[in-house]
Amino acid sequence: TLLVTQGTWGNDSWEKLRRSGEAVRQLGGDVVVVHPPFRWQRDYGKTFVDGIATLNADFDDVKFCVENMYPWRTPAGNIQAYLPGWDPTDFAYEHLTLDLSHASTSQRQSMDFVHAWGPRLAHVHLTDGNGSAKDEHLLPGTGNQRADEVLAELTRRHYGGHVVLEVNTNDLDRAGREQALASALAGLRPAPDIIAITSERDLEMVRAAVAHGALAYLLKPFTFAAFRDRLERYRRYREALPAGTDAASQAEVDRALAELRVAAEKSAAPKGAAPQTTD
Repeated sequence: TLLVTQGTWGNDSWEKLRRSGEAVRQLGGDVVVVHPPFRWQRDYGKTFVDGIATLNADFDDVKFCVENMYPWRTPAGNIQAYLPGWDPTDFAYEHLTLDLSHASTSQRQSMDFVHAWGPRLAHVHLTDGNGSAKDEHLLPGTGNQRADEVLAELTRRHYGGHVVLEVNTNDLDRAGREQALASALAGLRPAPDIIAITSERDLEMVRAAVAHGALAYLLKPFTFAAFRDRLERYRRYREALPAGTDAASQAEVDRALAELRVAAEKSAAPKGAAPQTTD
């Protein structure tokens, strides 16, 4: 239901969300992030709260998490562009997504949402903003959202959901993107594991990604089977080396690392697909 992809999977918003839930389930995921309807989607907006509740009841292994948005700010005043509203706090959604940049654009503080939502917070888009009318998606720590304090509070609460780095690097060159990634990940404890999904083929970037913690490096274009294979291998790797246990033997370490290795042919693009067309 995003503005630029309204025709994807047809025009029925509820069917799109159901298909999204099924796709997430097939991929082994557990979250679908949902933007509230635009104000011109009146019929969809009228049933949105109840419809999201129905989806969460029907998909017991997938959470449909409604994301905080923002009013559209113009010289003539704010436009309330979303139904039933851009702020999900007071609506009966079971699961919520916090986007720090959206909070900044709405001229709110992300920490206030963390406190207000409590256990309903199930997914976080880690980013930042300076309160501009534009949805900036700055690097965490470079705006006014106190991203480090938000992460510390989530840790204190034993938050068990996802934290996804969502930043805009379109104005950076290759070296700048590498530095941006390193800056965003610096100081996170525990250090996150990374599966890089990219069209960047430069070997220096591959080495840099590995140096910053990438356990897999998946080049576009790739097949669904290759993507699923990486996720399954990562899951087996984590199961083989669980956190908080005593040091493993060399044989156990070797077995765990072997789970991450994959035959090159599993990464191949679909037959007939040229890299230039899918990067």
